[in-house]
Amino acid sequence: MVDAADTDWPQRYANSLAESTHSYGEAIIYYARGHSVQQLRSTLDLLISMSLVQSAAYPAASALDRQLNKLLNDQRTTLNQLARVDIEAAQLIADHLSGYATLRKFYELRDESDDDDESRKSGLRPFARKREAARAITALIGSAADTIRGGLYDSDTAAVVQVDTLLALLGEALPLMERQYTLMTC
Repeated sequence: MVDAADTDWPQRYANSLAESTHSYGEAIIYYARGHSVQQLRSTLDLLISMSLVQSAAYPAASALDRQLNKLLNDQRTTLNQLARVDIEAAQLIADHLSGYATLRKFYELRDESDDDDESRKSGLRPFARKREAARAITALIGSAADTIRGGLYDSDTAAVVQVDTLLALLGEALPLMERQYTLMTC
């Protein structure tokens, strides 16, 4: 018989990572391994909130821990490796990581330099990049609004982005809108 304390080690380890380090990727993996959906969502919500507060991808690309970098940039391989050990953990991450990953993509597209074709990470021209950024932020706004369809909050509706981020997401979308207003004077 397996001792219950032995099955809690992934969550305890993730808690120690969350409290003492900035190894968000490793914490995400161990919360998923411990099947702690609430802690996993809390960690991703923290990353989304910090990104929105700074109006930039958090943590910066240069400060990503190895596991978070792998989850964001080589998700398929990373989740396939995790699924060999714990398929439910891989599914939890696949279900919950998309909101944060989409927000990072939005900031990377929005903040990419127009100066040099060689320096463009996305390989997109400015207009195409703006269109892709708009698609990303629109998807995030739609996800955040899923829980309030029809004007009533439904806590049973699952969304990858919390509803309380909706106003910040709308604020991030404003600069992408074309401003062609005409003043009408009588």
